[in-house]
Amino acid sequence: MTRSNHGGLYHAPKKKASVAKASSSGFKLKERHEKAVEKTKSFTVECMPDYRRRVMKLVGYVQTEYAEEADDLVRVLSPEEKSNPRYHYHNATHDFNYHLSPPAMLQSFMSDQWRDEEKGIKYIWHPLSIIASG
Repeated sequence: MTRSNHGGLYHAPKKKASVAKASSSGFKLKERHEKAVEKTKSFTVECMPDYRRRVMKLVGYVQTEYAEEADDLVRVLSPEEKSNPRYHYHNATHDFNYHLSPPAMLQSFMSDQWRDEEKGIKYIWHPLSIIASG
């Protein structure tokens, strides 16, 4: 992958031969680790419908609350994208361009959306979450 770097091109360094050789050698995971890896892979597939529903909730929030920004931040999925099983779009019709979103917009969404009325808890964005996740 290349990218512009002050007018020039940046090429990601290639993997060292020893690393590639080790991964293609006769290395075999222990059976218990194989099972754990397979279970982890299945979690990814299982959680994708819920993830896509959450993205659609974010899309609806942006379209309602920040309609003037929605054209840049929200994109309609093409039929080819929706039919590609690799991306697990399920029933989603739109996707969100996180890289174009100002952090304050996501913070407002998180502060406004996540409540547990029964427990009396409101989940909000907190500046320390940046430190914890960074």
